[in-house]
Amino acid sequence: MARASHEGGFAGRGPLAGRRAADEEDASYLRLGKDFSRAKCLMNADVALILERKREIMEAKGQAPKSDFIKAYKYVNQVKQFREKHVVVQVRKELEAFGLEPFEVAQLGNLCPETAAEAKALIPSLENMEGRMLDNAQLTELLQQLAANKQFST
Repeated sequence: MARASHEGGFAGRGPLAGRRAADEEDASYLRLGKDFSRAKCLMNADVALILERKREIMEAKGQAPKSDFIKAYKYVNQVKQFREKHVVVQVRKELEAFGLEPFEVAQLGNLCPETAAEAKALIPSLENMEGRMLDNAQLTELLQQLAANKQFST
């Protein structure tokens, strides 16, 4: 078992050897790791729009989608909170206008928590809002706007 060394890293062998606590991935501090350094965080509704366009292109070319594509397409269309493109665009703009990080925008748009406390429990980085344009009252108002924009499948 690895143990913390005096230098702040981990003693011993294995993947944690020499790794410092400051380098660890931690979503509560928006340290998402190198895999996310250039990735764009998307809401499920964004992914649904992208896959719908891809499906249309494939259909126009007479190509049949593969089973993995169909599974992903069905999943995001089942779990997305916002159905219409203009609503997806509006929600993203509203969330980004408050200075939220892309990861937080995607999480709020996917989870649609009902209260500020629930949002902070699900998305710990929202706990540290100092220096940001969003306080608890504004977060609550933003969550109410999200709830008003939610669209359920028929």
